[in-house]
Amino acid sequence: NDIIKSMEAELDQKLTRRETKKETIKKNLSKEEMEGLKWLECMTEEGKLSVVEADKGGAILIISPELLRKKTLEKLENPTLYNKLKEDPTHKLHHELFFEVGGRQRKKLYTS
Repeated sequence: NDIIKSMEAELDQKLTRRETKKETIKKNLSKEEMEGLKWLECMTEEGKLSVVEADKGGAILIISPELLRKKTLEKLENPTLYNKLKEDPTHKLHHELFFEVGGRQRKKLYTS
């Protein structure tokens, strides 16, 4: 009984702390910033905008999903960036890895 009360008190404390943390985050934004954030969330949920990290520099991009698809396909179709595989190498790589690990175990170089 004391254990249950102790656990309930601890859980209540954690939940209260979590709510306080959410309130702090909300208070960190101005009213206009909160409205902008809600608008951005709505637009992304509706598929009208995409929010992605830039390839370089770690910047955040807000871009239309159509333009994002177009740019992604341009990169994938660029032979200087990617080579199209003739077949899925997963099975072959799995097989090679399996035998590599098995060989190391037999030689006592690796233990499970």
